[in-house]
Amino acid sequence: MMSSTCSTLLSALMFFALVVCLSGCSDVAKPPWAAEGHGDKIPAEDCYRIVFADETLKKHDVVRVTRVVPDRKPNNRLEIYCELVNRSKQDLRIQIQTAFKDGRNRIIEETTWHTVLMSALSGTSYTICSTTMDADDYLVRIRLASPAIVFD
Repeated sequence: MMSSTCSTLLSALMFFALVVCLSGCSDVAKPPWAAEGHGDKIPAEDCYRIVFADETLKKHDVVRVTRVVPDRKPNNRLEIYCELVNRSKQDLRIQIQTAFKDGRNRIIEETTWHTVLMSALSGTSYTICSTTMDADDYLVRIRLASPAIVFD
């Protein structure tokens, strides 16, 4: 009889954990560590692997990430390959930074901002490899190198 009660309790706890995991990035109250400007939502960096860290890029949808391929190399380093497309009619200078995370979602390594020149209406690729073997996940941030660009 006791094992039946424990089994029911365990099932209820597992269901609760599943609900919490599935609702992780929904509209929830703003946690105290949330970055300003995200309203009452969890910061995008906690929910997504690709983040546009520039309001102009978000608003005008001029750069698209069309493909991301994470790959574990034989030396156990994590490599990230991204394909990006400039959808605007003007050349862009963007900057890309990658943060590598451990199994507990903590940032353990951050690259410098890499400047990438993108011709109008064209695509490019970006590849970066972690220097540590402890990287299990990643976050790629993209921003304009020249924020004064105006899009029609």
